[in-house]
Amino acid sequence: MPLGGFQQSATFSTLNCIGPGHFRMAVVAAALACTHAGTARLAAPVVVPFEERGGIVLLNVGVNEHRALLILDTGSGAMVLDSAFADTAQVEFSSTSRGTANGNPGTSVRIASARKANVGAATLSNVVVAVANLDAVRARIGYDVHGALGFDVFNRYVVEVDYAAHTVTLTEPGSYIYQGGGAVLPVDISKRVPLTTASVVTRTKGVVEGRFLLDLGSSGAGAQTELPLCRRVSRARHGGCARSADHRRRRGCHRPGDAHAGTPA
Repeated sequence: MPLGGFQQSATFSTLNCIGPGHFRMAVVAAALACTHAGTARLAAPVVVPFEERGGIVLLNVGVNEHRALLILDTGSGAMVLDSAFADTAQVEFSSTSRGTANGNPGTSVRIASARKANVGAATLSNVVVAVANLDAVRARIGYDVHGALGFDVFNRYVVEVDYAAHTVTLTEPGSYIYQGGGAVLPVDISKRVPLTTASVVTRTKGVVEGRFLLDLGSSGAGAQTELPLCRRVSRARHGGCARSADHRRRRGCHRPGDAHAGTPA
């Protein structure tokens, strides 16, 4: 499952961290310019083991020489760290950039920078970090999890996930040769997450087209839909939204104001 090799600059507007239960943190950081993390070129592919919990890939990552267990997450627009670990790792906080979490207004988010992050022998330097209280995510996955590794690693390397061997391989894009079957999907990464256009065949409304987030960090699903598609598909299936938010989530239907920004496809 090769991912990454993204090569596009973008203004930093949103961060996404999705954990089990589809906890989503979408952060708008005003007037924050995004810089790409610096790296040294790899002499050879880097292979590291990972732990899997409920479909979530967890990597041991060094952040400023402190070890952290992080979710490997294509749906995260930057590295995300729990506030307690961020203090331990001594990340450098911005004096001007902060935000709140959409759908979680009580969650305050601060923007910081890590001097370096190591995945095996691969090193990212000057990494943009979103810092927040991640207790809700950690309660679902495990309190030894300290955040997510997102866009920077996928933007810099080809990331290959071997679920059978439980390994992740990082390769220089120029030297990567793919072997195997599969199909190539065009993706839009202007928001620092991979979005692609796809269609869903419904029982009563025919084919409905929408935009999908390819989300490695979402438990039990590899793609999430944007809300307009969720509403169209769910109404096509069920004839309308149920009253209960929990019932709506079970039926794949959402209303504005529901905590989840997408539903598994």
